[in-house]
Amino acid sequence: MTNIGDVYENLSLKILSGLNWFQTCCKEVDYLFKVDDDMFVQVNKLINMLQKKDKNSRLILGNISRGWKPVRNPKSKYYITQEQYDRELYPDFATGPSYIISGNVVSDLFNSAKDEKYLHLEDVFVTGILGELNNVTKINVPEFRNNANRIPVRFMGCTMENTITIHKVLPEEQEEFENLAQNPSCHRRRGTHPSFKKNSQNIQNKP
Repeated sequence: MTNIGDVYENLSLKILSGLNWFQTCCKEVDYLFKVDDDMFVQVNKLINMLQKKDKNSRLILGNISRGWKPVRNPKSKYYITQEQYDRELYPDFATGPSYIISGNVVSDLFNSAKDEKYLHLEDVFVTGILGELNNVTKINVPEFRNNANRIPVRFMGCTMENTITIHKVLPEEQEEFENLAQNPSCHRRRGTHPSFKKNSQNIQNKP
């Protein structure tokens, strides 16, 4: 449990609190799965993917963003000042809606955060900056669909066969997504929805 205020500026603090809980209560667990509450997750596919990984590797798995620049527009939700972060590019990072961290690097990430300048963008800070500092290998998993815009279930079709997580799923859609996952419909060609192909590349890089 934590009493950290539920505000955007505290995102990284909330994740660090989770890392601290993990290293205290789950020391023998192989992986930590961070996922937002507006995600649909195919748990069996997630487990199958992880079973093929080397449990001794130091990994961050997810939808990896590369070459992102800090937003310098003061009107943006994602505004970062030069004082907060003065490099031209962020390190490669796993976008926030869903990612996996190897259990064997959780303590390193948490402990190194104490000596780093705080950045509230948790995906950039934890998986990017702290991940780079601790030489954690970041692996892109295309099946993590951390899309910027919501895609209704009726447009997913057989795309469900090639997904592990899907972003921006409404609570009332969870059962419909589960039903489609159990019996994928391939009557539509993959990517029929005009925003799907665009958004699968143009992933959201902020929680």
